[in-house]
Amino acid sequence: MKLPDWLTESEEQRLARQLKQAEQQRKATKDAADIMLKQEQLGVEKERIAAQTKTATDKQKFEALKAAATMRNDKERLLADAGVELLKAELAPSKPSKKGD
Repeated sequence: MKLPDWLTESEEQRLARQLKQAEQQRKATKDAADIMLKQEQLGVEKERIAAQTKTATDKQKFEALKAAATMRNDKERLLADAGVELLKAELAPSKPSKKGD
């Protein structure tokens, strides 16, 4: 591109420097925006992983509590059944023994 005659060589150099600085500033601004976007994406990903971990941990706790409650209920049912059987045996009429045999 041919510049007008009134531009001297030093003015051409100054304009070239300004153009180069403007391009560097644009690139630096873009790079900073890209970094901020990546940090935001990483933060979102970190929150997602933390939520999944909490959900998995909560599910494991729930399953453990459920298993413990089931075992406790089974134990109580077995004890109650055994108590009923003992009461039945205690309350059942005694069969007379045969003394003459």
